[in-house]
Amino acid sequence: MARPYVFWRAPDGRSYKGVDGKCAPREMLASFGKMATRDASGKVAMPNFDFLRILDVVSHCAVIVGPGGDELKGADSEGIVRGALFAAAEKIGGGKPIDHATFVELANGKAAEYFRIAKTEYVLVASLSVASLPDGALESGGRHVQAVPRRGDRYPLPEVVGPMNLPRRFVEHSRSTKYKLVTIQTAGRSVHEAAANAIRSLALIRGFWNLFATFGRFSISFDDGVSMPAGAIVNGPLYTLHEANGKPVDDLCWTDPDYADDHDLFKPRGGWDPIENERLKAVSKMRRLPYRRDLEEIIIRYADAMAHSNSSLAFLEMWSILEKITDTVGAQYDKTIDRAVWVFADRGVASEALSACRLRRNQLVHAGNAGSNRDQIVQIIKWFVEPHLLRLINNEFRIRSIQEYAQCLALPSDIKMLKRQRRKLSRAIRVVKKSGPRA
Repeated sequence: MARPYVFWRAPDGRSYKGVDGKCAPREMLASFGKMATRDASGKVAMPNFDFLRILDVVSHCAVIVGPGGDELKGADSEGIVRGALFAAAEKIGGGKPIDHATFVELANGKAAEYFRIAKTEYVLVASLSVASLPDGALESGGRHVQAVPRRGDRYPLPEVVGPMNLPRRFVEHSRSTKYKLVTIQTAGRSVHEAAANAIRSLALIRGFWNLFATFGRFSISFDDGVSMPAGAIVNGPLYTLHEANGKPVDDLCWTDPDYADDHDLFKPRGGWDPIENERLKAVSKMRRLPYRRDLEEIIIRYADAMAHSNSSLAFLEMWSILEKITDTVGAQYDKTIDRAVWVFADRGVASEALSACRLRRNQLVHAGNAGSNRDQIVQIIKWFVEPHLLRLINNEFRIRSIQEYAQCLALPSDIKMLKRQRRKLSRAIRVVKKSGPRA
């Protein structure tokens, strides 16, 4: 039996590994097949552009997991889904519904072809809002990150970075920014995968740096209508990919659509050594964690939230991180709050503060009302997320998954109750041992 690469996303965001298609968008698959026709040459064709809506939905529902366990995202994942949909329509002849099993079989074949492609080495050029960088090369996710003084002739901008192709703010940034340039060694089966791998590695570094540079700090801003990122270090809005010799790849670039203007440059008060030492210790600890990949994804999401100029998006992303950490995606928010405040000494104060965040979340989602002091509410929820990140890095509960961590947070916070439960569990263990093996 061929190795499965393609799964469906469950309501909680995880990939459902069952083969029964329980989470498959069956109606969308069927609709795509019935919509397909054959042209004069006998090839499958679409009568209108409605199929693009179906493609977007199926791409969102499908989860493609590579040989190493990482989820394939973006253009490459969408390409596999698109190819499988048209192959399925071709196979059944058009005008007939596509069933989930046929789609998954063909998508697995497309994914297998993709993952057999040899990786090509590239260099991504990006920038960070820092006045300086730590000495020497950095390493993140097995990729080397190196400061470079300027692009010069070594890493020239592709022609696409010009006023005829990009909004003026990106062009001006490329000409006048004081952000520090970095190169990230990367590789991929496509230019999209190579760029995504490098951007992910850089985001992981930013996440660690922001965590250790701003932990426990609460900044105050005035609601003047201009939102600022909660993070001290943000990414630049422009990424370019290059061959090993520095030549730009395929006249491509990647941009941040939310970018408006450069931010203040971060200058570490005590120099880079304390922050970078904490990052290296965290990386070392995480290498031994069974849930390392899941925690890296959370830290990357934290880094992206901290870089958002849109405070409403930043807040919602941080709230979703809390849901992930407390394993309460789709659950009642009382449970999210109870588990999130478990690690705080004054749980009453913490509970009321997080309840206020829940009200703001409901305002945003249900009424489209961002409210006032938008930057400050991000600072408040940041205060809740960061202690959990540190505990997951240090693995204080000696757990093997994020879900186990959430189970610990669901325990009573009263020490007497915990001791009472421990005695009950000890008695249960003794009884089970005495009863001998069970049939």
